Amino acid sequence: RVNRAVVHAKLGQTDKALEGLDDAIQMNPDHAWALQLKGSLLGRGERLEEAEALLTRAAELLPTLATIWRNRASVRLKLGRRAEAIADLKKAIELGHPESDQLRDTVHRLEQE
Repeated sequence: RVNRAVVHAKLGQTDKALEGLDDAIQMNPDHAWALQLKGSLLGRGERLEEAEALLTRAAELLPTLATIWRNRASVRLKLGRRAEAIADLKKAIELGHPESDQLRDTVHRLEQE
């Protein structure tokens, strides 16, 4: 279900992706990958508080996945919570996120504002 949801997400079929993720989470409420992907998709829209809660739960379950921290930082920035977003970005960098150089630049810019 999660793999299918990833395909739907990549094709821009967000509603279908969310349906699959909801099914996966219903079957296993601690499915960190499903929680992370659903949080990321919701974070692109208007459901920011729900996105943050899902990403926070995913981070608790799989704290070594840098993408979770980067995605939660994005949501927290949209929510206007800069200090928490910076902390999440720093954690993503520490965990070796593939875009660490770009994230360092973002942290530097945010700390200067």
